[in-house]
Amino acid sequence: MPDATSPSWDALYATAELQAGYFTTAQGAEAGYSPQLLYKHLKAGRIRRARRGVYRLVHFPMSDDEHLVECWLWAEQAGVFSHETALFYHDLSDALPKRVHLTVPEDWRGRRLRVPEGLVLHHGHVPEAERRWLGPVPITKPARAIRDVIDAHLSPEHIERALADARHRGLLAGDEADQLEARLRERQRTPDDQHLRTRMEPRLHMTRSTPSVADEVERYLRTGDTDPHHTAWSGQSFLEKAQRAHADLENALVAEVSRRANGWQPPPALVGLEDLAAFTRGRVEPMIRGLFPRAEQDAVLVVAERSVVFLTPNNIEAALRASRWPRSAWDIANLYLGAIGADLLSEDAPPLLGISEEATCYVSPAYFDEDDPFADFVVHEVAHIFHNCRRRSAGLRETRRKRWLLDIEFRQRETFAYACEAYACVLLRAKLPAERIALAAGLRDDFGTDDARVEPGEVAEIVRAAAERHNGWKVILEHCAPPSRPR
Repeated sequence: MPDATSPSWDALYATAELQAGYFTTAQGAEAGYSPQLLYKHLKAGRIRRARRGVYRLVHFPMSDDEHLVECWLWAEQAGVFSHETALFYHDLSDALPKRVHLTVPEDWRGRRLRVPEGLVLHHGHVPEAERRWLGPVPITKPARAIRDVIDAHLSPEHIERALADARHRGLLAGDEADQLEARLRERQRTPDDQHLRTRMEPRLHMTRSTPSVADEVERYLRTGDTDPHHTAWSGQSFLEKAQRAHADLENALVAEVSRRANGWQPPPALVGLEDLAAFTRGRVEPMIRGLFPRAEQDAVLVVAERSVVFLTPNNIEAALRASRWPRSAWDIANLYLGAIGADLLSEDAPPLLGISEEATCYVSPAYFDEDDPFADFVVHEVAHIFHNCRRRSAGLRETRRKRWLLDIEFRQRETFAYACEAYACVLLRAKLPAERIALAAGLRDDFGTDDARVEPGEVAEIVRAAAERHNGWKVILEHCAPPSRPR
């Protein structure tokens, strides 16, 4: 091993090569790179800081799932990807998880951690027999992944589909499928469950009694958080308790939103919108024509034109009840309340103008009052469904290398949506090439966002480059898509 005075780039590269181009500060030290030397290479552009203590070689080829490596290294290589994340990578779920799920050792409960945004930690032991490797990172096997989502109370419909698919494909050994089905349908409250509930509750400096249904409803309305074990509800089985909890929380949310909306009426532009599909098509058709091959454009347009929902008094209840997750329903409620000028459910609720949930885009009615020349929430949210929706949802052929409508690099998804939104506005406002170039050049001064997930200067540069090309949509796609892998 080289000492601190003899850094070895070959040794550092050999470590990073096995980890999708990533390495930790400790691994850098093992290759002879002190923090000061790492900073020198950071300034020189040879490496970049992914997050605290984790770096990446700048010129190492990109890969589809390298965000998992980044999370795994942050967790000191002690975690195993699990729950919905494992289901997705075993192809037992059509839904791309909005957050990455990682199971870390039980003794991590006492640690004070600043968990990265988008990462959910679970605590428990994953034996070697229940894990396998997905490239450079570990992932739970199908049976353990399904068991975990049952215990975490993922929707029964989602779990039943995963079970049926796993059974059909022979991914479950022996009587594992029957055991998992029994666990899903007949799981009773046990002392072990109560022990887990107690440990998962917030650690307070006082003893707290079991919350009541009213307590849980109030907590959900105030924070969007729910107890995954539904401790406050009675029932003969977990499913019965879950169904009662879902009904109570959903009804309370609908009632509270109705109370706060207090008879609000949508703007005239929305009231007069007789054909929403045609309106949506007019907004997104240039983007779809520019991003997709001719043979796929019409199929994608059909998906896109029926994806947009403007929230109004007539459909807000249906939207809340249709949401798959309590947290998503809570976000949709705040999207609607914020648009109509009502009090949000929480002071900490993020300001939202649109939400994409799989193939549905909920858009604020404030869309018709927006005066930002580079803003189009409809285009922004529809751009997100391209990486959220499987090709088969549009009737298109899928292969192992082409499963999504568009393959967008994980960290570039918001950048992609903002660039599509701004470029669509450029095309709408400027018809001649010279006008488009001039308008896009001014975007660097006019474009701004509080979204920490994007760099405004990067978006402005992408749109400027797009305006200089005949098909600028391809420029955006080239910038935000992962590099092609060799066959």
